[in-house]
Amino acid sequence: MIELSTIRDLVAIASFIIALTYYILNLQNQRETRKTQLFMQIYQNKFNEEGMNRFWNMLGLQFDSFEEYMEKYGFFSNPGNDTLPLVSSEIAYFDGLGMLLKKKMLDVNTVYDIIGYRTILIWFKLEVVVKGLRGFGDQGAGADYAKNFEYLADEMIKIRRNKGIKFPLFYLTKSSTLHQEYSNP
Repeated sequence: MIELSTIRDLVAIASFIIALTYYILNLQNQRETRKTQLFMQIYQNKFNEEGMNRFWNMLGLQFDSFEEYMEKYGFFSNPGNDTLPLVSSEIAYFDGLGMLLKKKMLDVNTVYDIIGYRTILIWFKLEVVVKGLRGFGDQGAGADYAKNFEYLADEMIKIRRNKGIKFPLFYLTKSSTLHQEYSNP
């Protein structure tokens, strides 16, 4: 016959296992809820009226090289221009989003579904600027400048290519790698 102390111990072990399982499931649920909240903040930032204006203003910039960008929009050539803060904040935003994606805090497919196309367009619009700023040596932004933005764009491009969806070249600067790839088959 089973002793009362054995039953008590089995109930205690079972209670512990149930509580631990509940705690783990609750933690996973909280993590998913936080991811969703984080992503909705990102979404709201880019798809409100201000975010849409920033996007179209960015695509409206006219330059085909880093030198032309610096000549038209650079701080020293045009100190009162609103373009520098616009470009800097967009690069920083997408770099931060890339860091979150790299650390698996966001799901790559969800990011693609919501903001993938926009990320690709902005990356290839600003690619020459980012790579130009990396190339300034000690006076530039450094070799790792906006690497997470580039990572994010690369991930979005992989998904788009896997889906067989073409890229709209008319938005891209002529010196962007994607424009060159599709213009010179």
